[in-house]
Amino acid sequence: MSRTVALTLAVLASWAALASQIRAEPLDLGLPRELDPSKFELFWFDDFDKFDLSADGFGRHKWFNGLWYSKPAPLDLFSHSDGILRLATRANKGALISTLSPKVGGHETAFSYGYFEARLALSANAANWPAFWLFSRDHARGTDGNHWCEIDIFELFASKFAGTVHEWIDFKNKQNRNNLVTLPQGTDLSQWHTYGMTWEPGKVTWYFDKKELMSAATPKICDSQELFLILNANTHDPAVEQFLSVDWIAVFRWKP
Repeated sequence: MSRTVALTLAVLASWAALASQIRAEPLDLGLPRELDPSKFELFWFDDFDKFDLSADGFGRHKWFNGLWYSKPAPLDLFSHSDGILRLATRANKGALISTLSPKVGGHETAFSYGYFEARLALSANAANWPAFWLFSRDHARGTDGNHWCEIDIFELFASKFAGTVHEWIDFKNKQNRNNLVTLPQGTDLSQWHTYGMTWEPGKVTWYFDKKELMSAATPKICDSQELFLILNANTHDPAVEQFLSVDWIAVFRWKP
């Protein structure tokens, strides 16, 4: 082997090692310190090395474009590169993905108790309204008798962290009141942060960068329904384009 080839291979190897370190560093899948690791196991994970999006709402995929009551978002609102998914808004449209097919009889992945976490970066302005949330599979499939559960793991609302539990009955909503938290001064949401939530019987607790923010009781309907994941970009001002970047999402199943 020539010295030049050997040097080239060494440089490439060092680059690969560096890239591995850079990519691996964000994958901090440890639980918040308040949680007992023996009670949780990793159940579902997406690091977006590949963006597994269904093209037509059918097939076995991790993600589906849109919900059962809405049209799919334009594909140019999604972009994927180097293991990062980017969702964007334009005018009154925003990219939205979920783990439930909008098609009748389509594939779905739904969840119950556990710890949910995403590593996100987003537009840091008051008009941005992204969301990482859970919604009733039964309601989406029309089998809930118009009584369903929704749990918002994270919304940005007026530059505050919003975490909300909703009980919906005939399209009327009840929710927890302590759902808005002002993040520490100087927090730059355009940088990477983790947004998490534990869901256990009768209670949810929200986390930012693995630090506990608040807790709330859950209504009984949440204990009887499985929920699917939704991630979306949105805006309060159609004139301002927004983005939501996603590095990874992890779901740890709760083991009672």
